[in-house]
Amino acid sequence: MKSLISINNKFMSISPKRLVELICNTKYTKGVEAFIDYEDEEERKYLDDLIFELKRNNLILQIHGNVELDFSKQLDYIKSIEKYSDTLGYPIIFTLHTIFDEDKEVSLKKTLEYISELINQTDNNKIIYCLENLNSTREIIRLGKELIRPMVLNDEKLYF
Repeated sequence: MKSLISINNKFMSISPKRLVELICNTKYTKGVEAFIDYEDEEERKYLDDLIFELKRNNLILQIHGNVELDFSKQLDYIKSIEKYSDTLGYPIIFTLHTIFDEDKEVSLKKTLEYISELINQTDNNKIIYCLENLNSTREIIRLGKELIRPMVLNDEKLYF
């Protein structure tokens, strides 16, 4: 089974070149899911450099977005990721958690509106949207797969 390694700023002490070398030395990893702080210029630069190394080594990129990011900033971020699709030659999977609210119905409604607007304002040949299910925690009610499933089944441009 092949997998993706999930990276965030904790990995950024390792150069993109070294990170990709480590990945290539395993036989089970075929790419990365990157979570970066879009508002951090150094992290955006790291992602740019990582793209070059992923392309050079024929590895996969997936992005994990932050649903708490202001919508206009999220849209700017996704628009900037569209160029990676051109560079790598395939659509980039952009994964988001559902929006958290104290009421599940409100969470569903807010999530659907947010994702639908992203889908409508970006190039769906370059970005594929996925919702990630999570278990609820003590402080946060998260939508599980049973609640996400109808959203995904009713939108051919949304994945799970």
